[in-house]
Amino acid sequence: VIQACANGGFIRGMEWALDEMRSRDIPPNEWTFGALLSGCRTSDEEDAFAKAEEFLELLLTVDIRLSGSFILNNLVELCRKHRQRERLFFWAPKLVSLGAQPDEKVKKQL
Repeated sequence: VIQACANGGFIRGMEWALDEMRSRDIPPNEWTFGALLSGCRTSDEEDAFAKAEEFLELLLTVDIRLSGSFILNNLVELCRKHRQRERLFFWAPKLVSLGAQPDEKVKKQL
């Protein structure tokens, strides 16, 4: 459900689905957070970047180990779309500390 909402950039739908997961004790994983960031990137809502940062803050509070470059690539594209390059430098090291691996695309941005 989160991915379907993300594809359409429906932030409120993503929030609802995330709340449903949490109410059923289904922990979010790396793909959940990647979809949330992707949805914020896709969204035309005025507060999309602020919502993405809320999702990133939540990511820092859950017991999760990241792998690969999926979430970092979403972060790069999100920051590019919303012209928030300085936030890329804030968030990328935090994600790397959780195990995310920057690929060549991400390395060019950092």
